[in-house]
Amino acid sequence: MERHQPAVHRSIVVIDVEKFGDPARTNADQVVVRDGMYRALEGALANAGISLSSCDIEDRGDGALVLISPEVPKSWLVTRLPIQLAAALGRHNVSCSAKARFRLRMALHAGEIHPDAHGITGSAVNKTFRLVEAPALKSALDASAGVLALIVSDWFHDEVVRHEPAAEPGCYQHVRAAVKETRAETWIRILDPPAGKTPGQADFVTGEQPRRQAGGSGGAAGLTTSAGLGQRSGLAPRQLPPSPPGFVGREDELAQLDSLLSAPGRQRPQPVVIVAIHGMAGVGKTALAVHWGHRIARKFPDGQLYMELRGHAARVAMTPGEALGRALRALGVADRQIPAEVEEQAALYRSLLAGRRVLVVLDNAATPEQVRPLLPGSAGCMAVVTSRCRLSGLAARDGAQRINLDVLPAAQAVAVLAQSAGAARIDAEPAAADELARLCGRLPLALRIAAERVASRPRSALAELARELTGAQPAGSAVCR
Repeated sequence: MERHQPAVHRSIVVIDVEKFGDPARTNADQVVVRDGMYRALEGALANAGISLSSCDIEDRGDGALVLISPEVPKSWLVTRLPIQLAAALGRHNVSCSAKARFRLRMALHAGEIHPDAHGITGSAVNKTFRLVEAPALKSALDASAGVLALIVSDWFHDEVVRHEPAAEPGCYQHVRAAVKETRAETWIRILDPPAGKTPGQADFVTGEQPRRQAGGSGGAAGLTTSAGLGQRSGLAPRQLPPSPPGFVGREDELAQLDSLLSAPGRQRPQPVVIVAIHGMAGVGKTALAVHWGHRIARKFPDGQLYMELRGHAARVAMTPGEALGRALRALGVADRQIPAEVEEQAALYRSLLAGRRVLVVLDNAATPEQVRPLLPGSAGCMAVVTSRCRLSGLAARDGAQRINLDVLPAAQAVAVLAQSAGAARIDAEPAAADELARLCGRLPLALRIAAERVASRPRSALAELARELTGAQPAGSAVCR
C-alpha cells in the first residue's frame, strides 16, 4: 500500500492575471505579461521580507500558486505583500505598451496541504483557487481603477486582518462569494500603486482610461465598487413610492418588522435580514412595506431601493437581469459597466451593497428564484419582499422571516372607510359601516375604493350604498366596477 506524505499547514496565495486571454493580446504580448507577472511577484516577495527559498511556487499559466512557509508571519501577507505587489505592477505597467500591461487578482487563505507525487492538493488549496475566480472579485476589479484586487477568506480576516492595524481592516468589504460548489464568506480590498507609478489605465488591453470615482483611490478608500461607484452622483437612491395616505392599523406587523432590524454594535457580520410579507391580493402588502420603509428610512442612510417585480401583474414578470440592471444603475453604475451575465450582475450588486446600510423592497414577487439574485449579501442591509405566494423557499434556504398579512380587523376596516369618507358620516351609521366593511372583505384596497364612492355621493345613505353592493359577487369585487 502506497504511503502518503503527512499534511502540512501553509499560508496559500493564488494570483491570476485579469483578461490574460483577451483576443487583443498576441502570444508575444502574453509572454511579456507572464514575465512581468513573475518579476512583480518575486520582487514583491523579496521587498516584503519573504525569502523565495521559503516559498513553493507553481506555475498556473495565467497565474501562480504560492505556498508560504509557516515561519513567515501571516500578518506580512496583508501588511507588506499586497502593497509591494501593487507597487511592482505599477512599475511594470508604466514601462510597457497597453497590451502588455496587466492587473492581478490575489486570493489569500491558509490550511492543510497534502504533497503527492504530482504536486500538492487539499480542500484549502481548492478553496483558494475558487476565491480568486469569485465573480464579486472580478467585478470589483473591473469597476475600479486599482491594479490589484485582494480577496481573503473569512478565517484569514478573522484571525489576521482584523487584529492588525497595519493591514487597514477598514479598507476591506465583506462579500459572500459563490463559485461552483463553493460558498464562502470573504473580504475584498482594491489596491492602487503609489501615486505617479502608473499611467492610469482601466482597460489594460485597449489602453482606455480608468473609471475612477471622483475624490479618491480605490486602495485608500476601500473597495471601489462599494465605496465609489455609488458616490459618483453624490446621491443615495431614495426609490420608495410615496407613503400611502391614511394608513391605518397593522400595529402588530409593524412591531414585528421593527424587531427584525439589526441590533447595533455587533462586531462580527450577521446574516442579512430578509422578511417576506405574503397575503391575498388587495390585503395591503405593498402599503405595509412602503409605510414601514418610510418610517425607518433614517436607519438606512445609504439608500432605499424599490422594485415592482410584476410577479402577479398583467404585464410580463420582471426578470432578475432586468431588475439587477435597474438596481445597479440606481447605485451609480454606468450601462457600459454592467456585466452581461446575471451571476456577475448579482455579484457586483452585492459588492456595491457591502458595508452599506440599504433597504431593498422587492414588491409583488412571483417566486424565490425571481427574488434571490436581488438579495443583499452582507449585514447592514435589509430586504423586504411582498408576494401573494408564501415563498417557502426563501424561508427554508435564505432564512427569510415570514409575515402572513390577513384582512383587517373589523374596527380597523371601518377606520379605513372613515379616513376617506369622513368620520362623522361613518359614525352616523355604524351598522351600515360595519356591513360595508364586511362586503369589502375587510381588504384595504376594496375599502378605499368603497370609501371614495361614499365620498362622491354625499347625499346617499351608507345603508343604501351597502344594499347596492349586496349580491353574489366575491367580496370587494362590486366596488371595483
